[in-house]
Amino acid sequence: MYANHQNGLIDPVASCVLLKRQLHFFTRADVFRSRVRRVFLFRVNMLPVYRRQDRVRDLAERNTKTFKAALGRLHQGAVLGIFPEGGHYHERRLRDFRNGLARLLSLALEDGLGTKQAPLTVVPVTINFAGLYNYRSRLDMEVQPGLKLYDLVGRETDGLSPSQRVAVTQILHSTLQTTTPQLLSGELNSGHLAATLFLEGTGLRDEALREAIDRSGKSLDCAHKNWNDGRMVSQFQKLEESAGPPLESRLYEALGRLHAGRPTQLKSSDVLRAPFWLVHRWINRPVIAGIVRLSKRNARELAFVSTLSIPLIMTVLPLWWALISLTMGWMIPQELSEHVLLNAAGVFLAFRCAQSVAMPMEDRILSRQAERHARQLLSQSKFGALWATWAGETGILDLPR
Repeated sequence: MYANHQNGLIDPVASCVLLKRQLHFFTRADVFRSRVRRVFLFRVNMLPVYRRQDRVRDLAERNTKTFKAALGRLHQGAVLGIFPEGGHYHERRLRDFRNGLARLLSLALEDGLGTKQAPLTVVPVTINFAGLYNYRSRLDMEVQPGLKLYDLVGRETDGLSPSQRVAVTQILHSTLQTTTPQLLSGELNSGHLAATLFLEGTGLRDEALREAIDRSGKSLDCAHKNWNDGRMVSQFQKLEESAGPPLESRLYEALGRLHAGRPTQLKSSDVLRAPFWLVHRWINRPVIAGIVRLSKRNARELAFVSTLSIPLIMTVLPLWWALISLTMGWMIPQELSEHVLLNAAGVFLAFRCAQSVAMPMEDRILSRQAERHARQLLSQSKFGALWATWAGETGILDLPR
């Protein structure tokens, strides 16, 4: 399995959670330096890959050892995961592949895999995040049909020549690119991401969505070149002052839902979910919001915000529940129950159940809040006129309502 790489450690974790098969991922070696992390990473089937910046003398020998271990797992029927771009980057854009994927496939052929008798399937996976550090952000994952290595090479071989490695890499890159939106880079990237989120909010999916994203990018780039005065960039920067950056704002998707006439509606079941949501709102959300703010301040780059916040939430939130549970267990009158720990365990389990039941309603409430904010902004003549002009230039308002 190979995929694009936007979001640090969260990409492999999300793949392991959402895909049915157990995955063995290649991971950059510097994260193995800590003994605690090394033990954990080996336990979850991570494989260290050394890079030049790791400054180890026997780099080739270490990587050869890693690849041999990976091939051994392939022979046992395991599924390997690799991010061939060689590093993460927060923009929705597929970059050129490094040599690692082609090298791995060549070694697999040398080891007797990838033949008609021992077929090896290469599966492209696309991962996209609606926001890299939104609370309750949406993740989209698309798994394409697998490609047989024998079919990629076209004949029986005991390895790949340099030209074959280039050709196979180009095929795999092109295949993944068909489901990975290629957003504009540089100063136009934020604007194109906002247009993409708007289009996703309208309900477009799959090929129709990708075509609309491509058209909006061409329109945005064309308007930027025609005006040649930075007007499109400055206009969007003014929009950002009110709507927020696309990587952390729900407003652009909300604008898309309102434009398509599909605002979020609460469900009848939310009447039953409401008490659980109130518990979640009072007990969990302040802790989660604090951790997300802390992660934003301390992360070296955007792609590490989730990498910091999610493990912290998974650690701190249960400890917070335990503290409250023990306190409430101790406060329960002895006439009702004498077992403090048993009482605390019951309260802890109630908190966990409340969170699980409340999440669908929480998502709908967050979406409705974003839509209310969008309506308020559109009612302001300055923002409304600016949005109509900028969105009109990108062509995203031409979709049928």
